[in-house]
Amino acid sequence: MAFFFHCLPVGIDNCFLLQGERTILIDGGAAGGMGTFVRGMKQLQVDPKEISLILLTHGHWDHIACLSGIRELSGALSPFTIGIRPGWKPDGQRFRQGSHPMAGV
Repeated sequence: MAFFFHCLPVGIDNCFLLQGERTILIDGGAAGGMGTFVRGMKQLQVDPKEISLILLTHGHWDHIACLSGIRELSGALSPFTIGIRPGWKPDGQRFRQGSHPMAGV
């Protein structure tokens, strides 16, 4: 199966878009990067609604700051997180003991 790999600048950081059977976004970009994300997606002629999964490599602000806006545009379900504690939430609140952002997805 063929797939395409694109780099999208989002603020001072990059997001990566994998297109194949599914479209997957890696990371959520830095603050102030939504405009460049939208322009990059238009240049690639990819509708954000094609994103079926968002992977976060880690919880640093420059990798997650645009996550909320990207999720809103894409309609993608809760992101799958790599290397982030299950209790972490973007707004700094914690999930209840035993809950996880992917529970029920």
